[in-house]
Amino acid sequence: MTYTPATSHLTGLWDPEQSPDYLGDWDSTFCKEETLDFVAGMVLSDRQLEMFRAVTAQSMGGNLPFHESLAQRFALLRATREHIDEAAHKLVGLLDETALAMSDTIQENRGRIHIISGG
Repeated sequence: MTYTPATSHLTGLWDPEQSPDYLGDWDSTFCKEETLDFVAGMVLSDRQLEMFRAVTAQSMGGNLPFHESLAQRFALLRATREHIDEAAHKLVGLLDETALAMSDTIQENRGRIHIISGG
């Protein structure tokens, strides 16, 4: 399996004839948005959203372990299934154009493409 760093430029990163598997990042690669931040923007008040973003910044800055950041953000978020469904429908419209252009290749190789999200 190969690892490709997150990038919004997917073209040419993976050739199914050359590499058996592709591992890619969902947030800001296949989708133009960070999913947790998107959901947070839908459900949190301005003050809560500010707190949510501060926790994210601490983690991104290396001042808070990722697992703690994720736990704190989920505690603030408290999204319902309805919120997640609504976000999923809206995020479809925010898919990266290159990912959309590769949809046939993605579909043909769906068992070899692994898309992850760290939250």
